[in-house]
Amino acid sequence: MNLASGLGGVVTTEKNIFIQGNVSEKITAARHANNSDVWVIIHERDNAVFKAYLVTTAGINLTPVQSIVGSIHESIGSYIGYMKTSPDGNYIACSVAPPGNFCELFSFNTSTALISNPIKFTQFIYGSIYGLDFSLNSRYLFFSTSELGIIYKADLLSGDSASIIACQIGVVTIGSKIGAIQLGLDANIYFSQENYPNLHAVICPETSACNSYIINYVPLGGNSTRMGLPNFFPGLLYTRPFTYENKCLWDSTFFFPIQTSGIDSVLWDFGDLLSGVQNTSSMINPWHIFTSAGSFIISLTYWINGISTIKQQIIQIHPLPQVELGSDTSLCGGNTVLLNAGLGFETYL
Repeated sequence: MNLASGLGGVVTTEKNIFIQGNVSEKITAARHANNSDVWVIIHERDNAVFKAYLVTTAGINLTPVQSIVGSIHESIGSYIGYMKTSPDGNYIACSVAPPGNFCELFSFNTSTALISNPIKFTQFIYGSIYGLDFSLNSRYLFFSTSELGIIYKADLLSGDSASIIACQIGVVTIGSKIGAIQLGLDANIYFSQENYPNLHAVICPETSACNSYIINYVPLGGNSTRMGLPNFFPGLLYTRPFTYENKCLWDSTFFFPIQTSGIDSVLWDFGDLLSGVQNTSSMINPWHIFTSAGSFIISLTYWINGISTIKQQIIQIHPLPQVELGSDTSLCGGNTVLLNAGLGFETYL
């Protein structure tokens, strides 16, 4: 960056450029799997279309990746609400105000920007869905119903839609209108109360046992909140401790720590107890063959000058894909047949 003595700035000839119309107020971003580029994601009006625009050092790619998945965001009320990606980039969620009035969770592929696997939270009869965000470790989703002042928490670790929906619990009830929800740098979940002089906070949001919250946690210096809070890019709050390759069951999954400078030694715990002694490794760049598909909490402990630091990240190991190419077909010489393996896979061979 050259502007503002290296701090960066807006290039005047590259601002206020129209990209697309017919969009709701929902916009978010996720870091690309290469840990450099960024996906900017929007949702259109009156349909179920997500579009992801890739932003690189060369600028914005104006040909978006499109995913048609989940519920239709129809009528003016349903254009309202937040959309957030999880800090690790594996999930994206939307809150859709009435008349739709639901929260919908999806899987997000940071390599391709494809969105899939919708999970829909409904049955909020007495409150309008509005704010949402993820815990810093990306395990929990928080979302609010504004009028009754309730914040719900759902555990995403199982990866199973029925289990995720069944495990949602109310962790905040203040009986007054709650607005936006925002993950803070201290890992607490902050939320606004309409026309109120302080922000409130959910404390210890990364654990299943701790569901406490504190009213009047941050005074606003004589000002008052409305409904919204700034919509931060989660990638600014969270740096992945490692990257990994090969996500299919029975394949060798390779791990690469982001920070290697100054490290004396490391210890990996793959969260795969059934693998026995293979569950840990002291290699800088280890590999592991997982014993089942699903979500795993990977712990990376590293030592620098005798001081240890522990980082955790949730990864997804996918079951072997079932490819259906249709019925057997006889061909005459010179004829062709189109084989379609379907969408949703990362690579094809």
